[in-house]
Parts: sequence; C-alpha cells; structure tokens
Amino acid sequence: MTFAVVHLSLFEVSVSYQFLLFFFLSPQKTHKTLIWNHTKINLTSLTTVPEDTKSKFECLLEPNDWVGTWGKHMKSPCFKTLHSYQKFNHLPGSFQIGRKDRCWRNLQTLMSRHGKKEFGFMPRTYIIPQDLNMLRQTWHKYSTKNTKWIIKPPASARGTGIRVVNTWAQIPKRKPLIVQRYIERPLLINGSKFDLRLYVLVTSLNPLRVYMHTDGLARFASVKYSERNDTLNDRYMHLTNYSINKLSNSYDKNDDANACKGMKWTIKSLWTYLKTRGINTERLWGALRNLVLRTILAGEGPINSMMKTNLQNKYNSFELFGIDVLLDSELVPWLLEVNISPSLHSASGLDMAVKGPLVTALLNTVLYQVSLYTSQ
Repeated sequence: MTFAVVHLSLFEVSVSYQFLLFFFLSPQKTHKTLIWNHTKINLTSLTTVPEDTKSKFECLLEPNDWVGTWGKHMKSPCFKTLHSYQKFNHLPGSFQIGRKDRCWRNLQTLMSRHGKKEFGFMPRTYIIPQDLNMLRQTWHKYSTKNTKWIIKPPASARGTGIRVVNTWAQIPKRKPLIVQRYIERPLLINGSKFDLRLYVLVTSLNPLRVYMHTDGLARFASVKYSERNDTLNDRYMHLTNYSINKLSNSYDKNDDANACKGMKWTIKSLWTYLKTRGINTERLWGALRNLVLRTILAGEGPINSMMKTNLQNKYNSFELFGIDVLLDSELVPWLLEVNISPSLHSASGLDMAVKGPLVTALLNTVLYQVSLYTSQ
C-alpha cells in the first residue's frame, strides 16, 4: 500500500471549509462569534493570526463554551468529555512518537517487520535501564571505534538533560533515559552543524491524513563543529537547540526570512543555498517526506487504538508535530526526535514568516476558516 504526505501550505488547502463552521458552533445559535479558549500555552503566532486577520474568533480566558482550544496535553480518558463541536490540539496517545523511548520501540517493531532499509532512520538507541545489559554486551565493539553517544531524557524538550559522552562511566545506569548513537559526520554549513525543524499536521489516523508544511526552520549550533573528544562538553557546538544556543556569546540572530546568515534560517532559504552548491533539493525533500510519513506510521497503530477508546468523535482532535531531523555529510536524513507541542513563539520576523502562515493553514485545515495571513 502506498501513502503520500500531503503538503500543508497557505495556498494548497484546496477545499473551503467555511460552510462547515456551523457544525462546530456551540448549540446556542445566538453566538455571533467563534469562541477560542485562550489558555496559558497560547503563543504569539497562534493568537496573532486570529486577531490580526480579523477572523470570527473571539479569544476569552475562561469561556463557558468554546469550539477550539490550544493547550497542554491531557490524560487520554479526558478526551471523552469533549463535545462534538469542540476541537482540541492533541491526539490521544500522541506520546507514542512524542516520547523518545516510545518512538524508538515503535520504529523497532516496524523494522522487525519491514526491514532496516524502510524504518532504520533513527540512530541506534538503547533505553536505560531496560536495555542496559544489551548496551553493555555491545559496548566493546563500539568502544574500539571511539564511538560517541548522546544521552537524552525520554520526555524532555529544549535540550534539557542532553549530553554527549564516549565512556561507559559517563552513562547513568539506573536513571530513565535513552542512549543514542551520535551522528559524528553531520552536514556542515560554514563549519557548523544544524538540524531541521519540520512542521507536520495529523488530522486523522483512520483514514491516515498527514500534512507537511512547505517551510520550516534550519537551526545552527553557535560554535563551529569539531570531532575531537575534548569538545564533548561544549553544548553550543554539539547541540542545535535554539533554547540553548540563544544563550551563547557567539549567537548571531537573523531576522530576515530570506537571508542565509546567522544561527536560524528558513528551510526555503536553506534550499536556495543548497541549490547553489549543486544539491538536488527536490530529492532531499522527498527523502524528508518519506521519513516523516514512516515516523507517523510507527505510532499509527497504538495512537489509533487510543483514539478508538477515548474519542467519541474522531474530529475532536488533531496534532501539530515538530519533527527534528539531522542531515549527515552524505545528505542522509536522521530522525532526532518528535515534539508534541512545538514552540509557536515568534521571537523575530523570520519566525513569524514561517509560523504565521503555518498557524493560518493549520486552522483552515482542521476546519476553522480564518483570513489569509499577511506579514505586513
């Protein structure tokens, strides 16, 4: 069976859903506005789009009735309380790929069925403490090659608790974490490593509907890369998280969405840069789409099962994932992690140029009709 990732972009949402809004309005027909539940987690891009575009949404802090909310994940049984006209920005069980340990286990399952060629795009991972003996048994083989490993908490974000190590003594033996092969030969630009933040919207698991935004972010480390072992403690060199590198004295901010400079670029600008170096960006984008779809497929079974158990109406929920990918020196994409609540903060004009259209397209795609986003 063949699946295709559908592009999510401002101008590629081909069906107008405006006539469907009545389905999502609350029963009181006297409502003249769509009430959006304004939670603490609502961020600049999310709240700016409905207000600046003069859509029909009204944002209230504690409404008695609402059609949409954007907030933290809730326990799966709580999804049963949603009314048929309400939409929540999470899927029951999305942690099946949003947690690093669950994502690896689900990918392992598909690798055992379909082979490493199809699903072996996440670096070899061990879940501690469950896989400690397995890691110990293979450690000698890796240690002879001076292999580097990256240690991550299974459910953290923003680079919290991440370290690069190369000795057995540096690995905690009882603390829950994952130990993952470190990609030692990343693709470098101007001597620095970088990762890609891809934005992926899932509106349905059965049938499977996956939308991939046509733009995203390239996030650079603020210190030039080195393979030397004495640099392993330099988080500004080995980690590409914006939340870490923005604290570096070497961090170079970029506000221009069309510029190839600084520590953050748009993916569209990155593609322009790579084309000038003779790289086939269409083929590379195809490889990224392939990785994204297979990542979602890894969690499809368990997430779909939890949706059947906890959702009275499958149209109650959707999920925006932030999928982080690293390109190695051979242009092979490697999955780093999947974020359940990717940041929609817009700290610069570059951020707003990516996230403004993203949020507008997202709201239109999940059956809220808002005006077109403009950056002016």
